[in-house]
Amino acid sequence: MLSRSKGFFALALLVPLAATLVNTSRYIVQEGAVENGDQYVATEGAVVEGVVDGDLTIATSELFVSGTIDGDLEFVSSGPVTITGTVTGSIRGVTLGAVVIAGDVEGDVVVAAGSLDIQGAVSDDVLVLAGNVQHRGFIGRDLRGQTFETSVDGEVGRDVELSVQLLEISSSAQVGGDVIYRSDSTAQISAAADIVGQQAHLPARYSFFVRVAIGLATVLSFLAFLVSGIGLFWIFRRAAPRASAFVLLHPVRAVLAGLGFMLLLPVALAVLLSTLVGIPIALLGLVMFGLVFIFGPVPTFAAVGEKLLRGKGGLIGGFVVVAVLWRAVLWLFPPAGLAFYLGALVFGAGGWLIGGWELRNDRIEKDESVPVVVENDADDWEPPLPPPGARETETEVVEQDPIAVLGRDSTSSAETPSSETTNGG
Repeated sequence: MLSRSKGFFALALLVPLAATLVNTSRYIVQEGAVENGDQYVATEGAVVEGVVDGDLTIATSELFVSGTIDGDLEFVSSGPVTITGTVTGSIRGVTLGAVVIAGDVEGDVVVAAGSLDIQGAVSDDVLVLAGNVQHRGFIGRDLRGQTFETSVDGEVGRDVELSVQLLEISSSAQVGGDVIYRSDSTAQISAAADIVGQQAHLPARYSFFVRVAIGLATVLSFLAFLVSGIGLFWIFRRAAPRASAFVLLHPVRAVLAGLGFMLLLPVALAVLLSTLVGIPIALLGLVMFGLVFIFGPVPTFAAVGEKLLRGKGGLIGGFVVVAVLWRAVLWLFPPAGLAFYLGALVFGAGGWLIGGWELRNDRIEKDESVPVVVENDADDWEPPLPPPGARETETEVVEQDPIAVLGRDSTSSAETPSSETTNGG
Protein backbone atom coordinates (compact mmCIF):
# COMPACT_ATOMS: atom_id res chain seq x y z
CA MET A 1 0.00 0.00 0.00
CA LEU A 2 1.23 3.45 -0.84
CA SER A 3 2.31 5.64 2.02
CA ARG A 4 0.47 8.90 2.41
CA SER A 5 3.25 10.99 0.90
CA LYS A 6 3.78 8.64 -2.04
CA GLY A 7 0.06 8.52 -2.67
CA PHE A 8 -0.09 12.29 -2.68
CA PHE A 9 2.66 12.69 -5.25
CA ALA A 10 1.19 9.98 -7.46
CA LEU A 11 -2.29 11.48 -7.39
CA ALA A 12 -0.99 15.01 -7.89
CA LEU A 13 -0.34 14.12 -11.53
CA LEU A 14 -4.06 14.40 -12.12
CA VAL A 15 -4.32 18.04 -11.13
CA PRO A 16 -4.10 20.61 -13.98
CA LEU A 17 -1.43 22.96 -12.74
CA ALA A 18 -1.91 26.64 -13.54
CA ALA A 19 0.13 29.79 -13.42
CA THR A 20 -1.51 30.61 -10.04
CA LEU A 21 -0.50 27.30 -8.43
CA VAL A 22 -0.10 27.41 -4.65
CA ASN A 23 2.45 24.87 -3.45
CA THR A 24 2.68 24.71 0.34
CA SER A 25 2.87 22.25 3.22
CA ARG A 26 -0.57 23.30 4.47
CA TYR A 27 -3.26 25.38 2.76
CA ILE A 28 -5.45 27.23 5.26
CA VAL A 29 -8.22 29.73 4.63
CA GLN A 30 -9.08 31.06 8.07
CA GLU A 31 -12.55 31.95 9.21
CA GLY A 32 -13.48 35.41 7.93
CA ALA A 33 -10.81 35.36 5.18
CA VAL A 34 -11.70 35.46 1.47
CA GLU A 35 -9.63 34.00 -1.36
CA ASN A 36 -10.71 35.65 -4.62
CA GLY A 37 -10.50 33.82 -7.94
CA ASP A 38 -9.92 30.21 -8.86
CA GLN A 39 -7.40 28.41 -6.63
CA TYR A 40 -4.97 25.69 -7.81
CA VAL A 41 -3.31 24.08 -4.79
CA ALA A 42 -0.83 21.26 -4.10
CA THR A 43 -0.41 20.64 -0.38
CA GLU A 44 -0.04 18.01 2.33
CA GLY A 45 -3.19 19.18 4.10
CA ALA A 46 -5.92 21.76 3.57
CA VAL A 47 -8.49 23.47 5.80
CA VAL A 48 -11.08 25.92 4.43
CA GLU A 49 -12.92 27.77 7.19
CA GLY A 50 -13.40 31.02 5.28
CA VAL A 51 -14.56 31.68 1.72
CA VAL A 52 -13.05 30.69 -1.62
CA ASP A 53 -14.72 32.94 -4.18
CA GLY A 54 -14.15 30.70 -7.19
CA ASP A 55 -13.30 27.11 -8.02
CA LEU A 56 -10.92 25.13 -5.82
CA THR A 57 -8.75 22.51 -7.55
CA ILE A 58 -6.54 20.75 -5.04
CA ALA A 59 -4.19 17.79 -4.62
CA THR A 60 -3.74 16.96 -0.97
CA SER A 61 -3.43 14.29 1.72
CA GLU A 62 -6.54 15.47 3.56
CA LEU A 63 -9.17 18.17 3.09
CA PHE A 64 -11.62 19.76 5.54
CA VAL A 65 -14.14 22.35 4.34
CA SER A 66 -16.25 24.03 7.00
CA GLY A 67 -16.51 27.36 5.17
CA THR A 68 -17.85 28.20 1.71
CA ILE A 69 -16.56 27.39 -1.77
CA ASP A 70 -18.41 29.66 -4.17
CA GLY A 71 -17.75 27.47 -7.19
CA ASP A 72 -16.74 23.89 -7.96
CA LEU A 73 -14.54 21.68 -5.79
CA GLU A 74 -12.18 19.35 -7.64
CA PHE A 75 -9.83 17.24 -5.53
CA VAL A 76 -7.33 14.43 -5.61
CA SER A 77 -6.49 13.11 -2.17
CA SER A 78 -4.78 10.21 -0.48
CA GLY A 79 -6.77 10.71 2.73
CA PRO A 80 -10.17 11.82 4.04
CA VAL A 81 -12.26 14.60 2.52
CA THR A 82 -14.84 16.14 4.84
CA ILE A 83 -17.37 18.78 3.76
CA THR A 84 -19.37 20.40 6.57
CA GLY A 85 -19.72 23.80 4.90
CA THR A 86 -21.24 24.86 1.58
CA VAL A 87 -20.20 24.23 -2.02
CA THR A 88 -22.29 26.28 -4.43
CA GLY A 89 -21.09 24.32 -7.46
CA SER A 90 -20.33 20.65 -8.03
CA ILE A 91 -17.88 18.24 -6.40
CA ARG A 92 -15.57 16.05 -8.49
CA GLY A 93 -12.83 14.01 -6.92
CA VAL A 94 -10.77 10.91 -6.31
CA THR A 95 -9.50 9.77 -2.93
CA LEU A 96 -8.13 6.65 -1.30
CA GLY A 97 -9.93 7.57 1.91
CA ALA A 98 -13.46 8.46 2.92
CA VAL A 99 -15.64 11.31 1.63
CA VAL A 100 -18.07 12.77 4.17
CA ILE A 101 -20.64 15.32 3.02
CA ALA A 102 -22.33 16.80 6.06
CA GLY A 103 -22.91 20.25 4.55
CA ASP A 104 -24.71 21.54 1.45
CA VAL A 105 -23.74 20.91 -2.18
CA GLU A 106 -25.82 22.89 -4.66
CA GLY A 107 -24.55 20.99 -7.72
CA ASP A 108 -23.89 17.30 -8.28
CA VAL A 109 -21.31 14.94 -6.78
CA VAL A 110 -19.06 12.62 -8.80
CA VAL A 111 -16.50 10.77 -6.68
CA ALA A 112 -14.36 7.66 -6.62
CA ALA A 113 -13.48 6.91 -3.00
CA GLY A 114 -12.93 4.28 -0.39
CA SER A 115 -16.31 5.20 1.09
CA LEU A 116 -18.98 7.91 0.79
CA ASP A 117 -21.12 9.13 3.67
CA ILE A 118 -23.87 11.64 2.82
CA GLN A 119 -25.27 13.30 5.91
CA GLY A 120 -26.12 16.69 4.40
CA ALA A 121 -27.86 17.78 1.20
CA VAL A 122 -26.88 17.36 -2.46
CA SER A 123 -29.18 19.26 -4.82
CA ASP A 124 -28.49 17.28 -7.99
CA ASP A 125 -27.20 13.79 -8.83
CA VAL A 126 -24.71 11.59 -7.00
CA LEU A 127 -22.51 9.33 -9.12
CA VAL A 128 -20.18 7.18 -7.04
CA LEU A 129 -17.59 4.43 -7.34
CA ALA A 130 -16.78 3.26 -3.81
CA GLY A 131 -16.48 0.33 -1.48
CA ASN A 132 -19.15 1.54 0.92
CA VAL A 133 -21.91 4.15 0.58
CA GLN A 134 -24.13 5.35 3.38
CA HIS A 135 -26.86 7.85 2.58
CA ARG A 136 -28.55 9.51 5.55
CA GLY A 137 -29.23 12.97 4.10
CA PHE A 138 -30.90 14.39 0.99
CA ILE A 139 -30.19 13.81 -2.73
CA GLY A 140 -32.28 15.98 -5.05
CA ARG A 141 -32.13 13.72 -8.08
CA ASP A 142 -30.55 10.30 -8.82
CA LEU A 143 -28.20 8.06 -6.86
CA ARG A 144 -26.14 5.97 -9.30
CA GLY A 145 -22.90 4.07 -9.27
CA GLN A 146 -21.05 0.89 -8.46
CA THR A 147 -20.35 -0.07 -4.86
CA PHE A 148 -19.75 -3.07 -2.66
CA GLU A 149 -22.29 -2.15 0.00
CA THR A 150 -24.90 0.64 0.01
CA SER A 151 -27.26 1.69 2.76
CA VAL A 152 -30.07 4.17 2.03
CA ASP A 153 -31.64 5.79 5.10
CA GLY A 154 -32.33 9.28 3.71
CA GLU A 155 -34.24 10.84 0.82
CA VAL A 156 -33.58 10.42 -2.91
CA GLY A 157 -35.58 12.70 -5.21
CA ARG A 158 -35.66 10.33 -8.18
CA ASP A 159 -34.09 6.95 -8.99
CA VAL A 160 -31.67 4.66 -7.21
CA GLU A 161 -29.70 2.70 -9.82
CA LEU A 162 -26.70 0.73 -8.58
CA SER A 163 -24.42 -2.19 -9.33
CA VAL A 164 -23.92 -3.48 -5.81
CA GLN A 165 -23.07 -6.56 -3.79
CA LEU A 166 -25.22 -5.67 -0.77
CA LEU A 167 -28.09 -3.14 -0.82
CA GLU A 168 -30.14 -2.11 2.17
CA ILE A 169 -33.03 0.39 2.15
CA SER A 170 -34.33 1.13 5.64
CA SER A 171 -37.80 2.08 6.82
CA SER A 172 -36.86 5.76 7.02
CA ALA A 173 -35.80 5.93 3.34
CA GLN A 174 -37.76 7.93 0.76
CA VAL A 175 -37.23 7.30 -2.97
CA GLY A 176 -39.16 9.44 -5.45
CA GLY A 177 -38.52 7.12 -8.41
CA ASP A 178 -37.46 3.54 -9.14
CA VAL A 179 -35.03 1.27 -7.32
CA ILE A 180 -33.02 -0.68 -9.91
CA TYR A 181 -30.01 -2.71 -8.84
CA ARG A 182 -27.71 -5.33 -10.28
CA SER A 183 -26.49 -7.79 -7.69
CA ASP A 184 -25.76 -11.42 -6.94
CA SER A 185 -27.99 -11.18 -3.88
CA THR A 186 -31.45 -9.83 -3.13
CA ALA A 187 -31.56 -6.39 -1.51
CA GLN A 188 -32.94 -5.87 1.98
CA ILE A 189 -35.76 -3.39 1.39
CA SER A 190 -37.98 -2.50 4.29
CA ALA A 191 -41.71 -2.70 3.66
CA ALA A 192 -42.06 0.64 5.46
CA ALA A 193 -39.72 2.43 3.02
CA ASP A 194 -41.45 5.08 0.90
CA ILE A 195 -40.65 4.07 -2.71
CA VAL A 196 -42.79 5.79 -5.35
CA GLY A 197 -41.63 3.84 -8.41
CA GLN A 198 -40.91 0.22 -9.17
CA GLN A 199 -38.32 -2.15 -7.75
CA ALA A 200 -36.20 -4.22 -10.14
CA HIS A 201 -33.49 -6.75 -9.35
CA LEU A 202 -31.29 -7.43 -12.38
CA PRO A 203 -28.72 -10.23 -12.48
CA ALA A 204 -25.10 -9.14 -12.27
CA ARG A 205 -23.22 -9.48 -15.55
CA TYR A 206 -20.13 -10.65 -13.69
CA SER A 207 -19.30 -11.53 -10.13
CA PHE A 208 -18.48 -8.59 -7.92
CA PHE A 209 -14.80 -9.43 -7.65
CA VAL A 210 -14.47 -9.75 -11.42
CA ARG A 211 -16.07 -6.31 -11.78
CA VAL A 212 -13.64 -4.92 -9.21
CA ALA A 213 -10.68 -6.44 -11.07
CA ILE A 214 -11.91 -4.98 -14.37
CA GLY A 215 -12.43 -1.60 -12.72
CA LEU A 216 -8.94 -1.60 -11.23
CA ALA A 217 -7.42 -2.58 -14.57
CA THR A 218 -9.33 0.25 -16.25
CA VAL A 219 -8.17 2.81 -13.67
CA LEU A 220 -4.54 1.63 -13.87
CA SER A 221 -4.53 1.72 -17.66
CA PHE A 222 -5.91 5.25 -17.63
CA LEU A 223 -3.29 6.36 -15.11
CA ALA A 224 -0.62 4.79 -17.33
CA PHE A 225 -2.00 6.78 -20.29
CA LEU A 226 -1.84 10.00 -18.26
CA VAL A 227 1.70 9.41 -17.03
CA SER A 228 2.88 8.38 -20.51
CA GLY A 229 1.29 11.44 -22.10
CA ILE A 230 2.97 13.75 -19.59
CA GLY A 231 6.24 11.89 -20.21
CA LEU A 232 5.97 12.58 -23.95
CA PHE A 233 6.05 16.31 -23.30
CA TRP A 234 9.15 15.81 -21.18
CA ILE A 235 10.98 13.51 -23.62
CA PHE A 236 10.00 15.37 -26.79
CA ARG A 237 10.30 18.90 -25.44
CA ARG A 238 10.21 20.51 -28.90
CA ALA A 239 8.29 18.01 -31.05
CA ALA A 240 5.27 17.57 -28.74
CA PRO A 241 4.53 21.32 -28.35
CA ARG A 242 5.07 21.78 -32.10
CA ALA A 243 2.56 18.99 -32.83
CA SER A 244 -0.03 20.50 -30.46
CA ALA A 245 0.43 23.97 -31.95
CA PHE A 246 0.02 22.61 -35.47
CA VAL A 247 -3.27 20.88 -34.52
CA LEU A 248 -4.56 24.14 -33.06
CA LEU A 249 -3.39 26.49 -35.83
CA HIS A 250 -3.78 24.25 -38.92
CA PRO A 251 -6.59 21.77 -38.18
CA VAL A 252 -7.43 21.10 -41.85
CA ARG A 253 -3.84 20.22 -42.77
CA ALA A 254 -3.56 18.14 -39.61
CA VAL A 255 -6.67 16.07 -40.34
CA LEU A 256 -5.65 15.51 -43.98
CA ALA A 257 -2.17 14.40 -42.97
CA GLY A 258 -3.59 12.20 -40.23
CA LEU A 259 -6.09 10.53 -42.54
CA GLY A 260 -3.41 9.93 -45.15
CA PHE A 261 -1.09 8.41 -42.58
CA MET A 262 -3.75 6.19 -40.99
CA LEU A 263 -4.95 4.92 -44.39
CA LEU A 264 -1.68 4.57 -46.27
CA LEU A 265 0.45 3.02 -43.53
CA PRO A 266 -1.59 -0.24 -43.31
CA VAL A 267 -1.40 -0.57 -47.11
CA ALA A 268 2.36 -0.09 -47.06
CA LEU A 269 2.71 -2.62 -44.24
CA ALA A 270 0.65 -5.17 -46.17
CA VAL A 271 2.92 -4.77 -49.21
CA LEU A 272 6.05 -5.14 -47.08
CA LEU A 273 4.70 -8.26 -45.38
CA SER A 274 4.28 -9.92 -48.77
CA THR A 275 8.05 -9.83 -49.33
CA LEU A 276 10.70 -11.65 -47.34
CA VAL A 277 13.01 -8.66 -47.17
CA GLY A 278 10.24 -6.31 -46.05
CA ILE A 279 9.03 -8.41 -43.09
CA PRO A 280 11.40 -6.86 -40.48
CA ILE A 281 10.50 -3.36 -41.69
CA ALA A 282 6.81 -4.25 -41.58
CA LEU A 283 7.10 -5.52 -38.01
CA LEU A 284 8.79 -2.27 -37.00
CA GLY A 285 6.01 -0.36 -38.77
CA LEU A 286 3.37 -2.34 -36.86
CA VAL A 287 5.00 -1.35 -33.57
CA MET A 288 5.04 2.28 -34.69
CA PHE A 289 1.40 2.08 -35.76
CA GLY A 290 0.47 0.73 -32.33
CA LEU A 291 2.31 3.56 -30.59
CA VAL A 292 0.58 6.10 -32.82
CA PHE A 293 -2.81 4.53 -32.04
CA ILE A 294 -2.13 4.86 -28.29
CA PHE A 295 -0.35 8.22 -28.11
CA GLY A 296 -1.65 9.86 -31.28
CA PRO A 297 -4.45 11.77 -29.50
CA VAL A 298 -2.04 13.39 -27.00
CA PRO A 299 -1.35 16.58 -29.05
CA THR A 300 -5.07 17.02 -29.72
CA PHE A 301 -5.98 16.58 -26.05
CA ALA A 302 -3.28 19.08 -25.08
CA ALA A 303 -4.30 21.66 -27.69
CA VAL A 304 -8.02 21.48 -26.84
CA GLY A 305 -7.31 21.53 -23.11
CA GLU A 306 -5.03 24.54 -23.32
CA LYS A 307 -7.77 26.35 -25.27
CA LEU A 308 -10.37 25.46 -22.62
CA LEU A 309 -8.10 26.58 -19.78
CA ARG A 310 -7.12 29.73 -21.71
CA GLY A 311 -3.47 28.90 -21.31
CA LYS A 312 -3.54 28.70 -17.50
CA GLY A 313 -2.42 25.10 -17.17
CA GLY A 314 -0.19 24.92 -20.23
CA LEU A 315 -0.14 21.95 -22.56
CA ILE A 316 0.33 19.40 -19.78
CA GLY A 317 -2.56 20.78 -17.76
CA GLY A 318 -4.73 20.88 -20.86
CA PHE A 319 -3.85 17.28 -21.71
CA VAL A 320 -4.79 16.07 -18.21
CA VAL A 321 -8.11 17.94 -18.17
CA VAL A 322 -9.27 16.71 -21.59
CA ALA A 323 -8.06 13.16 -20.87
CA VAL A 324 -10.17 13.05 -17.70
CA LEU A 325 -13.19 14.49 -19.54
CA TRP A 326 -12.76 11.95 -22.34
CA ARG A 327 -12.59 9.06 -19.86
CA ALA A 328 -15.76 10.29 -18.16
CA VAL A 329 -17.59 10.51 -21.50
CA LEU A 330 -16.33 7.04 -22.43
CA TRP A 331 -17.70 5.71 -19.17
CA LEU A 332 -21.08 7.42 -19.40
CA PHE A 333 -21.63 7.12 -23.17
CA PRO A 334 -19.09 4.80 -24.84
CA PRO A 335 -19.98 5.57 -28.50
CA ALA A 336 -19.36 9.29 -28.00
CA GLY A 337 -16.13 8.61 -26.11
CA LEU A 338 -14.87 6.30 -28.86
CA ALA A 339 -15.77 8.81 -31.59
CA PHE A 340 -13.95 11.59 -29.72
CA TYR A 341 -10.85 9.40 -29.32
CA LEU A 342 -10.75 8.48 -33.01
CA GLY A 343 -11.15 12.11 -34.06
CA ALA A 344 -8.37 13.17 -31.69
CA LEU A 345 -6.24 10.33 -33.06
CA VAL A 346 -6.54 11.55 -36.65
CA PHE A 347 -5.77 15.17 -35.76
CA GLY A 348 -2.96 14.17 -33.42
CA ALA A 349 -1.31 11.82 -35.93
CA GLY A 350 -1.25 14.65 -38.47
CA GLY A 351 0.18 16.99 -35.85
CA TRP A 352 2.97 14.56 -34.95
CA LEU A 353 3.77 13.94 -38.62
CA ILE A 354 3.88 17.50 -39.97
CA GLY A 355 5.05 19.10 -36.72
CA GLY A 356 7.98 16.70 -36.54
CA TRP A 357 8.81 17.24 -40.21
CA GLU A 358 8.85 21.03 -39.81
CA LEU A 359 11.05 20.71 -36.76
CA ARG A 360 13.47 18.60 -38.78
CA ASN A 361 13.56 21.22 -41.53
CA ASP A 362 14.24 23.94 -38.97
CA ARG A 363 17.22 22.01 -37.69
CA ILE A 364 18.59 21.51 -41.21
CA GLU A 365 18.25 25.23 -42.02
CA LYS A 366 19.93 26.10 -38.75
CA ASP A 367 22.86 23.80 -39.51
CA GLU A 368 23.25 25.26 -43.02
CA SER A 369 23.27 28.83 -41.70
CA VAL A 370 26.30 28.24 -39.47
CA PRO A 371 29.44 29.67 -41.19
CA VAL A 372 32.13 27.15 -42.06
CA VAL A 373 35.61 27.98 -40.72
CA VAL A 374 38.42 26.57 -42.84
CA GLU A 375 41.65 26.04 -40.97
CA ASN A 376 44.91 25.89 -42.91
CA ASP A 377 47.30 23.57 -41.13
CA ALA A 378 50.02 23.70 -43.81
CA ASP A 379 53.50 24.08 -42.34
CA ASP A 380 54.66 26.54 -45.04
CA TRP A 381 51.77 28.96 -44.61
CA GLU A 382 52.80 32.60 -44.27
CA PRO A 383 50.66 35.60 -43.40
CA PRO A 384 49.68 37.75 -46.41
CA LEU A 385 51.70 40.88 -47.18
CA PRO A 386 50.00 44.23 -46.58
CA PRO A 387 48.89 46.16 -49.66
CA PRO A 388 51.29 48.74 -51.11
CA GLY A 389 51.30 51.97 -49.19
CA ALA A 390 49.67 50.44 -46.13
CA ARG A 391 51.04 51.71 -42.85
CA GLU A 392 52.35 49.04 -40.59
CA THR A 393 52.63 49.44 -36.90
CA GLU A 394 55.96 48.82 -35.31
CA THR A 395 54.56 45.89 -33.40
CA GLU A 396 53.47 44.14 -36.62
CA VAL A 397 56.85 44.71 -38.24
CA VAL A 398 58.71 43.48 -35.20
CA GLU A 399 56.67 40.33 -35.19
CA GLN A 400 57.42 39.70 -38.89
CA ASP A 401 61.12 40.76 -39.10
CA PRO A 402 62.76 42.33 -36.05
CA ILE A 403 66.09 42.68 -37.90
CA ALA A 404 64.51 44.92 -40.56
CA VAL A 405 63.24 47.19 -37.81
CA LEU A 406 66.70 47.61 -36.40
CA GLY A 407 68.11 48.40 -39.88
CA ARG A 408 65.36 50.88 -40.56
CA ASP A 409 66.03 52.70 -37.30
CA SER A 410 69.73 52.94 -38.11
CA THR A 411 68.99 54.37 -41.57
CA SER A 412 66.57 56.88 -40.16
CA SER A 413 69.16 58.05 -37.63
CA ALA A 414 71.82 58.52 -40.33
CA GLU A 415 69.58 60.39 -42.77
CA THR A 416 67.85 62.72 -40.36
CA PRO A 417 69.97 65.70 -39.20
CA SER A 418 70.04 66.35 -35.53
CA SER A 419 68.20 69.28 -34.09
CA GLU A 420 71.45 70.74 -32.75
CA THR A 421 73.07 70.80 -36.26
CA THR A 422 70.02 72.40 -37.81
CA ASN A 423 69.83 75.08 -35.20
CA GLY A 424 73.52 75.70 -35.42
CA GLY A 425 73.43 76.10 -39.19
